[in-house]
Amino acid sequence: MDKHNSLTSIYFFINGLPVYRRHLYSNIFFLKDMKTFVYYGDLSRLGLQNDHELRARENCKFFRVKNVFLGNRLIYQTSVIRACLRKNIECAIFTGEINCISTWVAGLLLRLRGRRVVFWTHGIKDVTSHVKTLPKVFFYTIPNLNLVYSPRAQEIMSRYNLLTKKIAVFGNAINFFNNGNVKKISNRNCFRAAEKKLKILYVGRVTKRKKLELLFHAVDRLMSQGINCKVTVVGPLTYPVKSHYLENVTFAGENYDERAVSEYFATHDICISPGHVGLLAPLSVGYGVPVVTHRDISRHAPEASVLLDGYNAYLTDESVEGIVSAIKRFIVDKSVMERMEASSRFVRYQFSPEKKASEFFSLILRCGLNE
Repeated sequence: MDKHNSLTSIYFFINGLPVYRRHLYSNIFFLKDMKTFVYYGDLSRLGLQNDHELRARENCKFFRVKNVFLGNRLIYQTSVIRACLRKNIECAIFTGEINCISTWVAGLLLRLRGRRVVFWTHGIKDVTSHVKTLPKVFFYTIPNLNLVYSPRAQEIMSRYNLLTKKIAVFGNAINFFNNGNVKKISNRNCFRAAEKKLKILYVGRVTKRKKLELLFHAVDRLMSQGINCKVTVVGPLTYPVKSHYLENVTFAGENYDERAVSEYFATHDICISPGHVGLLAPLSVGYGVPVVTHRDISRHAPEASVLLDGYNAYLTDESVEGIVSAIKRFIVDKSVMERMEASSRFVRYQFSPEKKASEFFSLILRCGLNE
C-alpha cells in the first residue's frame, strides 16, 4: 500500500479520557488491523482509565502522563515530547489546545520528521483582535489537519489562507441505549395521556451557566396557573443551588449508566436547559424528547446545531417568561411526537460511534503529508 494512504499504527496524545467519549474512543482505538498507542492525562475523574475491559485489548496500549496546569489552563504533558522523539510514529493525534507547550513542540518535531500530525480541537471559536488571533493561526498551521468540533470554527479558520486546506469538522459521538424506547416515541406523550403532569428533565452537570434557577422559577409560575409540573435533575451539583422554587424538583444525582439515562428520557416529556447546551441537545433529541433552551445558538456548544425551533426544540429568550412561553408552545403542539420520531432517527445516525469512527479514519487518511 501507498504509505501516504495507509497506516499500521497511530498515536494519541490526549488531555484525558472522559466518560462521554467512551464509545467513540473504543471504536477508534481498537481496530484489528492497526496498533494504537494512547498517552492520556489525568484530566477526567470518571473516564476510560477506570475501564479495565477496554484497556485489556492487545492491539492498544495505554500510557498515563501527568497534566501540568497553570491555574485552570493545561500548559504541559509529561513524556509526550520524549515519545515523539524516540518512537517510530506514523501518525499522531493531539487534543491539546494552544496553551499546551508540549503540543507545540511535539507537533513541530513530528512535522520535521515527515510524520502525519492531526490536532483534534475546538479551533478558533471567536473573532478577536489580530494580535490575539495571530498566535492561534500559527499554532493551527503546525498539523497536516485540524479536526474542529463546529462549522463556526471551520468558517472562522477558513478566512486565513494558511489554514484553508487544513480544516475539517468532526464532532462527538453518542451511544444511544437501545431498549425499544425510540419505537414508542410517536405513541408517547405522558402529559396528555397519563397523569396530566408535565415531566421536565435536565441531564448534565449543574453549573451556574446552565441557569437552572430560571427553570425552577418558571415551573413555580406554571403551577400557579394550574399546570402541574415536576422537574428531575440528573447530574452532579457543582455549586449549592439556592432557590425558593424547589418544591417540585427532584435531584437524582450523578448517573452514567446508559440504561438508566435512557429510562429517564423515556418517562419525561420535555428536556430544559435555560442556559448553555452541549451534548444534551442530541442526547435528548436522539431519545425523542424535545428541548427548550435560549435561541442564541452561537453561545451553545457545537452539538446544539441539531436543535430546530418548532421542530425538535422550542428556542426562546433566556428568561422565566421565555421558558413559560416555550413550555406552553409544547403543550399545545399536537404533532411534536411524530416529528420527534423522524428527528430521533436522524440524530442517532449522525452521532453513531461507528459512523463517527469511520469518518475519523477517512479524514485522517485523506490529509496529505504536504499540507
